[in-house]
Amino acid sequence: MLRVGVFTSNAISRAGLLILLQSTEVDIVAEVNELNAVQTLLELPWVDVVVLELPELSTLAVEQLRNVLEASVNCRPTLELPGCVVITTATEMPDSASITAALTAGIHGLLPHTTTPEEIEIAIAAASNGLTILHPVFSDLLLEDAPVLKPYQEMAEPLSDRELQVLDALSLGLSNKQIGCQLYISEHTVKFHISSIFSKLQVSGRTEAVAVGLRLGLIKL
Repeated sequence: MLRVGVFTSNAISRAGLLILLQSTEVDIVAEVNELNAVQTLLELPWVDVVVLELPELSTLAVEQLRNVLEASVNCRPTLELPGCVVITTATEMPDSASITAALTAGIHGLLPHTTTPEEIEIAIAAASNGLTILHPVFSDLLLEDAPVLKPYQEMAEPLSDRELQVLDALSLGLSNKQIGCQLYISEHTVKFHISSIFSKLQVSGRTEAVAVGLRLGLIKL
């Protein structure tokens, strides 16, 4: 049974989320109600996945999560950090930039307020294995707003296997140093691969590279 840490901002949300999770095959082992305390959940060695319920997927909230995840790396190696699944309770859809920012921040799952217990359970299982799950309502929006490029098979030069690995790492929000440690290459080599990826995908930044990579099927969710 997967061990889950839970973050919610208020008691009502927490009660609702706990009821949903209790109907699944997960064990809730820790709870916090402050976003800054999420770092504590990430550093607990017995937590497999952290589920966060956010009132909105704002730029500020994503940046806070990014900072928390990066700080946690100092206490737990990147590859041992729990997966993070975000459930947004906002009724309004976030824009594609916020969705992509969440993915590049290191979030493994993004679900809407209408999500079912089964969908939460699937996202938790995927996150525990380092996989990324994006609910169709978000992935459809992301694909609609992605820059229109030639199909992957028509690219003048396809990405190499190593570049695909680096692109996948970028989608997980890893820094150059973390990517180097994961792939056993130097930071200089990582920078070289990223530059090549940007050139081949005709993009100018990490967020755009991930968006295009998702659209072209280069990144597996």
